[in-house]
Order: sequence, then structure tokens, then C-alpha cells
Amino acid sequence: MIDKLRIFLLSVSTVMALTALSGAAAAQVAAGTSRGDSPAAAQLDASDAAYLRALTADTWRCIAYFVEPSTGLPYDTSQRPEFTSVSNIGLYAAACGVAAELKLVDRDEATARVRRVLDAHERFKKWRGFSQSWNSVRTLEPSPEDTMVSILDSANMVAGLVVAGQALPDVREQVQRALDGMDWSAVYDAEKKQLFGGYDLARGRLDPGWHIGLYASDGRMAAFWAIVSGAAPPESWEALGRETEEHYGLTIYRPAWAGGGLFMQALDGLFLDERATPIGKSTANFAYAQMIYAEQFDLPLWGWSACSAPGGEYLGWGSLDVSVVTPHAVGLAAMYYPRRATQCLKQLEKFGARQAYEEGGKEYKFGFSDSVNFQTRAVQRNFLPPLDQGMLFLSLANLLEDGVVQRLFQSHATVQRGRRIIAEYAAPVDRKWLAELQRRDGEPLPSVTSGASEGPSMVLVDDFESGDIARNRLGGRNHTWTRDAADADVSIKLSRVETERDGRTTGCMQINYDVEASNPAFGGVTLDLSGANASGCDALEMWVRGQPDSIKVELHGKGGIGVTYLQDVPQDRWQRVRIPFLRFGGLITDWSELSQMILVFEDSRSRPKTGTLLVDDVRLVEAPGAGDRPGHRRNAPN
Repeated sequence: MIDKLRIFLLSVSTVMALTALSGAAAAQVAAGTSRGDSPAAAQLDASDAAYLRALTADTWRCIAYFVEPSTGLPYDTSQRPEFTSVSNIGLYAAACGVAAELKLVDRDEATARVRRVLDAHERFKKWRGFSQSWNSVRTLEPSPEDTMVSILDSANMVAGLVVAGQALPDVREQVQRALDGMDWSAVYDAEKKQLFGGYDLARGRLDPGWHIGLYASDGRMAAFWAIVSGAAPPESWEALGRETEEHYGLTIYRPAWAGGGLFMQALDGLFLDERATPIGKSTANFAYAQMIYAEQFDLPLWGWSACSAPGGEYLGWGSLDVSVVTPHAVGLAAMYYPRRATQCLKQLEKFGARQAYEEGGKEYKFGFSDSVNFQTRAVQRNFLPPLDQGMLFLSLANLLEDGVVQRLFQSHATVQRGRRIIAEYAAPVDRKWLAELQRRDGEPLPSVTSGASEGPSMVLVDDFESGDIARNRLGGRNHTWTRDAADADVSIKLSRVETERDGRTTGCMQINYDVEASNPAFGGVTLDLSGANASGCDALEMWVRGQPDSIKVELHGKGGIGVTYLQDVPQDRWQRVRIPFLRFGGLITDWSELSQMILVFEDSRSRPKTGTLLVDDVRLVEAPGAGDRPGHRRNAPN
């Protein structure tokens, strides 16, 4: 009882002290008494630098506030849910160490915070030293709903703990014990030369349908750490997929927009200085393309990345909304474009994204909430303190304090070894590239020429009147797939049926889907478009009828991958839907050669999880008066 009381009093007193200290520290750093600006920050004028320093202090205050008193673990959101992730733990620990470096918190206080997190983590249930990704902040028991050990989340925790240990010597030994306990060789698939993405504790097996296979994803740190710790060979780095797409003449690694936006590419660059590496150049190009895209279509803001939308839904992999932007994405771009990022952050304030947080009759300055819909001006008032706020905080710290997060992480002996054996990290910095970034940040954005349409105004994909459901009118294949072909619980079946529509009999595509399974599950139908030229079109049109209330719709082409969702499909009648191309996002600027249209059914969003969807008359069309042809008209999204 005495220990619990002591913990509670410590938590209360430290929050009160933090509030006072952070305010003082903000004034101190705003006055320019910190260790010194980075070369990137030197591009800012004094008022912008002071603005960012005050924002950094406010953001740290938010991160430090939303912590469970009994265990010291960070909450996932400001709503204080029961479970938190190991990614949250890692970014929170890193923030504590960096806040001490920035003198936003006393070093003893930061050490105490990290030690409590490490003590809690030691009590988590483990497999080969890895804990389940989601655990209770109070009981420390694993979540019964998500029984996966996520290897990429584990790597995020590793990166954060390394930073904390390097910044705070008194926890360094305990950090190293946690790192040494993880058996990375247990998750390396020698056949694929990639890491398995996760281990299912409920089933007692590695997930065969999940590998960390993309270079430009938030799993890159896992691949890096497996190599530098000796669990995977250096050549496994080259086994990561490096497919690219082009926007405005800029080369960007996929999955880009389709994979959840900017954080996927930029997260690991918080810890590893990647500015002049291939992935760093892609990240910079991706952020710059977002700025040009916003300029081209007269959008007031940019900053597309996975976040909690104002409506409450989480916009993650494959579900970004063109109208919803998030401050952390802007922060992640700040190391590359400090001036443009500062301008956008100030614009976000005008849309209400930085309001005081109220609780217990008090107001707190916690920086930015998680997102804004610039069409409706709705704001998501909740915070994701360790993750999204953590990314913003660490980004700004890197900018203002000459890569402080990167310097701490890269001072660890194991990381130094990795920077010697992975060629792109051993290469010298490309000064010409850094000069190019500075030029982009200081000069006007390039104009995008609007041109007349060169393609047809209508392209029939399929009307399903042919008896062959496996081939569409463009000559491409119609085929089904699932996330894990070996998972017998998940199925997608395709057939052609005849039905009544508008008083006549018509052929249509019938999709029977079942994504109800114990593992994460999804599957869908792919219509190969055979390079269809949609440059003269504005929208995807089709007739639908069926049970799922949410269907992901993707369009793939050489210009990128666009994603949106089809909602509220009627069960008892046919409905024609027309989806403007701009709603697909994806920064797609070339619609002249589309390769695929994909309908996806997801266990996390499709309700019911088992059902039937009918689809007919799939066309790419010019919508009369819509004005939604990306690359041809300047227009905000509907």
C-alpha cells in the first residue's frame, strides 16, 4: 500500500513539476540558450525557430502527461485505453531521453520514467524475448484480442530504448538486458531472406502470410536490427522490395500513399540519419510531392499519413483520406524542408488543430491534436501521445538540435557496426543533394501544366455479359486472392450470375467473401486493366448491391496506387456509384496506363465479415461537370 501511494504521489508531483519546468524550458530554448541549431534549422528565421521550440516543449508536455500512474506505461491515446503497444513504449522512452537532452525535464525525472517502463516490460509475457505487441497498462497482461508479437513494433521499441539508454546512463544496463533477450534469429526466414512479420502466441506459430519485405516501410528498422545483431546476413537488406512510382518527375518507393503515407518511410529516419540514402531521398521526394499535389489542386494543407481521423476511424494502411491531414506528417518532413513544414504547421493552427486540452477544470498546452479534415474543418481532439505526438516531438528535436535523436541512436556500438556493414549508411553524405533540399525549401513550388485529355472519355472494364467471368472486356484476368493462401478460414469466390436490374435481366459479377478468422484476414478480387488509358476520365463508375458496409477500392497504375472506400452498399436494391479519381488520393498524376482495379474485403472493416457483393457495369468515365480529373483541372476534392 505504501509503495502504491508513493508511486501515485510521485506521478502527481512530477506532472506538476513538469508543467512548470516545461514552461520555463520553452522560454529558455526559445531564447536560444540550447546547445545549438542544426544546419537545417539555421534556414529558419528567429521567429520560426522560436515557434518550433515552443511547440516542441508543448508536445513533450503532452507525451509526459498521458502515463498510467500505477506502472509508468504510456497510454495509447489521450482517452487512456486499457492497452498500449510496444511501439508506444519505444517512442515514449526515446522522448524521455531526448527531453532530458533538451532540458525540458530533469535528467533524474527522465531516468525514473524510463526505469519504470523497463520494469513493467520485464514483467510482460515473452516469446524468445519478444513480448506480445499490445499489453495492459495496468495489469501488464497481454491483450486477449490481439495475440500477435509484431516484429516491426518490437523494432520500434528497440530503437526507442537504445536512444533512452544512450541519453540516460543509469538505465543503459537495463536497456541492454532487454535488447540481448530478443532472439532475432527466431524470426528470420532464410528461404525468403526476410523476417517473419509476427508470431501468433494463441496459435503458437510464426505467421506464414506476413513478412517484412518492403524497404520503404516501418519494418525497415527490424531488418536493420536483425542484421546488425548478427541474426540475419547483410545480403538480406537487398532482399527488401524496392518497387517505385513516379510523381511530378520524383521517384518514390512504394507503398507510399497506399501503405499509410509519410510515416511509413520516415519513421526509421528519426533514428538513422537517412537524408542522403536512397530511402531518405524517397522520403524527401514523397513529402515534396505532397506539397506540389496540394498546390496543384488548391488544397489548403498537406501532410498525409496514418492517423486518427476526426470521425474516429483510424486511417492506416490503404485507407488515407485526401481531406484529412495530420501534424506529425508535417513534422516528419521538417528535417528536409524546415521552412515549408513550419508554414504548414502554422496553417494547421488556423484550422483549429492546436487547441488547449481541458481536464479537471484546467487547461493544458499540449500542442497539436491528431488530425484535421480541411473540408469540414472538423478536428480530431484526441492525442496519440507516444506515437504521433512522439514522432512530431522527435522530428522537431532532430531539426532543432542537430540530429540529437540520430546521434544518440548511432552512438550505440551495435548500430555503429550496422552503419559499417550496410553500404548506404556507410556512404558519405551527398552535399549536392542537401543543397537541392535547401533549394526546394526556399524556392516556389514548380507549376504543374494542365493539359487537354488525350484518352477516351469512357473505358468499359466489364459488363459481365460474356460467359467467361475470368476475363474482362479489356482482355485482362479477373481473379481472387487472400492474404494467406494457407488460411482455410478465409475465402473469396467469384462467379457470374444473372439478375434483375431496372426491369431487365443482366449478367453481373458475384463475390462471396469470408474474412472471419482468428488471424488478421483480408482478401479480394483483382480486375487486370491491361494498361487502360483513363487520362480522359474523371471517375470510376459501377453498379453495386450486397452486404458489406465497407469495401476498399484500389486503382493501380504506373503513376501510383490510389485507395478509397466504398461505404453503405444497399442490400435490397442496385445502386450506381461514381467515385471521383481525386478521392483515391495516391498523388496519381498519370492516369494513362492503369494496371489493376482491386476490391478488398477486410476483417477489420467489412461488416458482416461473411457475405455477398454483386457488381455490374464497371467503367472509367468522364463525370459531367464533376471537374475531378487530377492533372487537368485545379479543384478541391468533393
